[in-house]
Amino acid sequence: MLCSAHSDVDGPGRFTYAWGTFKTFRKAVAKLLTEEYDLRTAQEQLGHASQTTTESFYVGINTEAPKVAETLEKFFKESTPSPKTG
Repeated sequence: MLCSAHSDVDGPGRFTYAWGTFKTFRKAVAKLLTEEYDLRTAQEQLGHASQTTTESFYVGINTEAPKVAETLEKFFKESTPSPKTG
């Protein structure tokens, strides 16, 4: 069950979600709309006057790191001293 009414906790007609808060939901919607459409669509859907608000507080920066494993492995292989024999 994703949500349930808790009128004694949140007030009449309010819902709580087991996985997060209302802001968590808004952030998820903003991120999805930005990825599927664009930032302006997310801004309009959330009712923000400015795209800056949507980007700064709801979409944030891209947290997906570039694929650098191969470069780092190459660096460490080249910079690791060979075992001494003898």
